[in-house]
Amino acid sequence: MSLFMLAFLLQQGLYRFGRYGGIGLSLFLVGFFSTELMLFGQGTLLWLGLTALPSFNWLMFWASVPMPLGLFFLGQRGLKVSGVIVLILIQSVLLLE
Repeated sequence: MSLFMLAFLLQQGLYRFGRYGGIGLSLFLVGFFSTELMLFGQGTLLWLGLTALPSFNWLMFWASVPMPLGLFFLGQRGLKVSGVIVLILIQSVLLLE
């Protein structure tokens, strides 16, 4: 969902990549896709009747660490409008779905 919100803000011109925007987006995408891949792999292993991934909780924790770091870097001087307006826009996008 947050990827759609970022894409919406970019499309409307309400967000611009700051100095570290590319690093933030890369970190967020790495965390997002790694956690999704692990969830898919864990479900597939259990569906096939094989053993689950060892230390799955720790692996999920370390795979998700880049996401908040990426959001931190994306939030560095990226928004062009106040946070209240962005929250109203995000709410309206969520209501459309």
